[in-house]
Amino acid sequence: MTKARMKKPESAAISRHWRLVAAGVAGLLGWLAARHLNAPVSSHILIGWDACALVYVVTTWRLFLTADEAEVRRRAAAEDEKPSGILLLVLAAILSSLVAVVVAMLNARTAGPEIKAVTAACAGVTLVLSWVVLHSVFTLHYAHRHFGDGTDKPGFLFPGEPASTYLDFVYLAFSIGATFQVSDNNVLTTKLRNLVTAQAVCAYFYNTAVLALGINIIASLVGS
Repeated sequence: MTKARMKKPESAAISRHWRLVAAGVAGLLGWLAARHLNAPVSSHILIGWDACALVYVVTTWRLFLTADEAEVRRRAAAEDEKPSGILLLVLAAILSSLVAVVVAMLNARTAGPEIKAVTAACAGVTLVLSWVVLHSVFTLHYAHRHFGDGTDKPGFLFPGEPASTYLDFVYLAFSIGATFQVSDNNVLTTKLRNLVTAQAVCAYFYNTAVLALGINIIASLVGS
């Protein structure tokens, strides 16, 4: 009976990371829908990625907005990605979205105004959603590192009231994503300092790329 009740490793992994699975399915459906509805070829991959990122953002932020302190402590480890997984996800978000945007804009250069406008809109949505995904993943990881295994040794020191919900870590992660530094938090471990540095570097290059691509998108619309 005990063995029958035990979840298989594959089922346990899907249960823990169902948001990623749902996002992947949504991305595939979005790409197929774009092809079926004869959307501009330059926007097919962007639409698929946007559907994927949107589902991940909506489901993750629902958790951020509804989880209380007890639930955060209980689910922090289960909702987090492994250290290698978070880096792969971050790199995939940055590289995939940026490459897709560049390719789409290049393919739309000789297209008509309507196709250029659709491609530019998809590219803009892609850049915004990818930025949110990037820092939402770090939010989950920071919450896990902070609460750990339920001991009283936190990973971050917050001024005033201690961290109690995911929104406290949203504040931390998105502050780093916007300014490339912690604001008024103290980082208490070397591993977390390394992670904060990695996020700041990723955010710097991503934000720079967003600025460059944003200017290119505006220029393509003005020139069409």
